[in-house]
Amino acid sequence: MDPTLQPYSPSRLAEVVTIWHECGWIDAHDDGHRSALETFCGVGRSEVALVDGRAEAHVHRTPGTIRHLDTDLPFCAITAVATSRVGRRRGLASTLTALALARGADEGGVVAGLGIFEQGFYDRLGFGSGPYEHRLTFDPSALRLPDRPVRHPVRLGPDDHEAMHAALVGRARRHGAVTLGPAALVRAELGFLENLWALGLPDDAGRLSAFVAGRAKGERGPYTVDWIAYRDGDELLDLLHLLRSLGDQVNTVEMIEPPEVQLQDLLDRPLRRYDLSEGRSQRALAWWQIRVLDVPAAVAAVDWEGTPVRFVADITDPVTHHLGRAADLLDASAPPPRWHGVAGRYRVELGRASSAQLLADTASPPSGLPVLTASVGAFSRLLFGVRPASTLAVCDDLTAPPDLLARLDRALALSTPHPGWDF
Repeated sequence: MDPTLQPYSPSRLAEVVTIWHECGWIDAHDDGHRSALETFCGVGRSEVALVDGRAEAHVHRTPGTIRHLDTDLPFCAITAVATSRVGRRRGLASTLTALALARGADEGGVVAGLGIFEQGFYDRLGFGSGPYEHRLTFDPSALRLPDRPVRHPVRLGPDDHEAMHAALVGRARRHGAVTLGPAALVRAELGFLENLWALGLPDDAGRLSAFVAGRAKGERGPYTVDWIAYRDGDELLDLLHLLRSLGDQVNTVEMIEPPEVQLQDLLDRPLRRYDLSEGRSQRALAWWQIRVLDVPAAVAAVDWEGTPVRFVADITDPVTHHLGRAADLLDASAPPPRWHGVAGRYRVELGRASSAQLLADTASPPSGLPVLTASVGAFSRLLFGVRPASTLAVCDDLTAPPDLLARLDRALALSTPHPGWDF
């Protein structure tokens, strides 16, 4: 019997708990984990794949925004893709993820993103990798910071999730920054963390404006920083002061480097410490991927003050095949998705009023315009400035005349996108 895809319902919670347990994400016997998963499934939207009448795969998505320069684009975060031991090697994860993308696009999503367990799997659904994130492990007492009065911290926990969510949404957000909602998502995510520690800094009005949160291991650490929010550079320095204050007892802190700073500048003798750690104190990893769901809406966010760049983009999108299977397996009571991917030929202009127009399938490229051919994953990386066009032409699925590549390198020389929110 073929699997059946249907929307998640709370009656399937025990089965989803088993799926997550078999993935190693939670302990099915931990009441806190079960409660957190129940909250998690109650926010956002989910679909499950039934095998012999039982849920054996689960995909969850959460709406939000992703910033492109100064524009917040509607974002569909794929916040969980999980398959049980019984459901493996049946194509359930890819089919459910394709369905989630279609649902997200139908709901108005312009860009989708997800965290990856390995590079390559989600490429088949049109995703392209984000940039490297730098993860540093350091002795907090080694932080060299300017002397300054620092606000006294307050202890935080899951019951403070609304204030923490508000601080995340109100944090300093630069290119690539993600926000997700609703606030209950933060409560669920905190519930998944083992041995949670969280400290916050209220502003003069008593509102939480900055905080750090993560996992604490043992007496000496390491302490991880899994969440961090601040409104400006001063509040970031306040949080770093807070981390340094832990150095009386905690030997190591591990965190992704905030985009505003190069932490090596703020550490005492960083190269010596790097050598002593045998290179383990600094790592670089691209943990997330993005793809465009609506080409015209995504291109419209580009703001280039130079000479407009006009070209034809022939975009391929591998998601179509998976959507066909999803439609075949969809429960009869569920509406079919309307979105079928973004493959096609587009007339693109990058300038002060950027635009992309889908041309008829049989249309020849407009006379005089150069042609760029790319997968949707490579095109998404290009639009967000993950890598320059000339680099993508070497290492990704993108080709264009050299002159067009050079002009795109200039027009899309953006700051590195950083989500600032784990998903």
